[in-house]
Amino acid sequence: MKRINHDERSFVDAVKEIRYMDRRGFGFIHGYRNIRIFFHISVLKRAHFPNFEQLLELLENEKYSTFPIIWFVTDENEKGLYVKEFLHKDKFDSTYRDDFISEFGNSLKNEVINGKDIDSRTELLLLELWGKEGYSKIIHSRYDNNNVKVTKWNLGFLSPNLDKLKQLQKGSYKLEHSIDFEISEFIKSKILELKNEKRPTPIFFKLGKKVSGRLVVTDVQRYDPLSMPANSDVEEVKSFIEDRLTKPPVLATIDFWKDCYDVLFAQSEKDAIQRKKEQLFKEYLAEQERARIAREQAEERARIAREQAEEQARIAREQAEEQDRIVREKLELEEAEYKALLEEVRPLGFTKSSQVSRYIRENNLKQKYGSISGYLAMNRCFDTWVFEGGINPKYYKRLCIDLGLENNNSGSSVAGFSPYRKK
Repeated sequence: MKRINHDERSFVDAVKEIRYMDRRGFGFIHGYRNIRIFFHISVLKRAHFPNFEQLLELLENEKYSTFPIIWFVTDENEKGLYVKEFLHKDKFDSTYRDDFISEFGNSLKNEVINGKDIDSRTELLLLELWGKEGYSKIIHSRYDNNNVKVTKWNLGFLSPNLDKLKQLQKGSYKLEHSIDFEISEFIKSKILELKNEKRPTPIFFKLGKKVSGRLVVTDVQRYDPLSMPANSDVEEVKSFIEDRLTKPPVLATIDFWKDCYDVLFAQSEKDAIQRKKEQLFKEYLAEQERARIAREQAEERARIAREQAEEQARIAREQAEEQDRIVREKLELEEAEYKALLEEVRPLGFTKSSQVSRYIRENNLKQKYGSISGYLAMNRCFDTWVFEGGINPKYYKRLCIDLGLENNNSGSSVAGFSPYRKK
């Protein structure tokens, strides 16, 4: 077996803290000896751990706190300490474990027992070296050495089968929370006198700790509502049960709580709790009703808003369709008038566009061609005037091309057009 020597720069340690620079493929480890050590990812890969991919993912995602305990051997070169090899657990156990515990582990254990602060990583190392049972003994020894004793009277309930003591534990108050403990024959005989065969039996009990850390019942006493032992947690337990019983919806449907309630509370207290329970339940129902009304009002507002939005969308859609229809009909009417005008004046042999305008005026065709003819607003330099019988500018060029017409070349321009036929 390889001997560990603190004076040598080659030693065995476990990962306590680790940092990894994935782009460069290396990082640094702080072991439990509080020495900073270089490592390369290729060394970890070379160890052929079955969970290497998961380990690499933890490193790359910087989830260092969840990195497991892994053993390693160091060496030293001109640049300093580095990880020479990562160890599988079976190799550590067979080659290095005993010496590591002798040289380092025992001193760490004694420091923990004597009250040294411990973090989660130190707890992992203690579990790794001594297992769950050994770790439990270390922690109980830590409590014993630092005078952490359970001396308060606890109110609990005996189960009819006597295997467990059913206790409402201070702080957590877990339902029928069970505590493992040792019972001497003397204490067991006292419990036999107190227990009920059919239902949980309330008792007071004290717990102590042996040197081994094992909990032991040191004394028991019958529950008596008229004679409470000093320094007991009865009022805390009763307050907790009352809170459970009065929280709506009513939770006192569990047999265990019913038994607690029946045993611990006097009739006057039960009446007060019942009144409180009824009042709280009424408030609960009222709150439920208010919530229902608020929910229905919100749904109604949402429905109205939805219908209004749908109606506005319908109106806008119909208005757009109506506008499209008007424009389409207007264009169809203008196109029909243009074709009719073209056919009417083509045989007349006009050569000037002004002749078409004069023809419309003199033959009173304002209504017949009221969409494509009308009043042209003209301007030339600083002069403006209205020309009657003018052709809609949209059709003027087309008319001139279709009939081969020329304009008068007056140098004037069109400023606006108003058809004979209004909307």
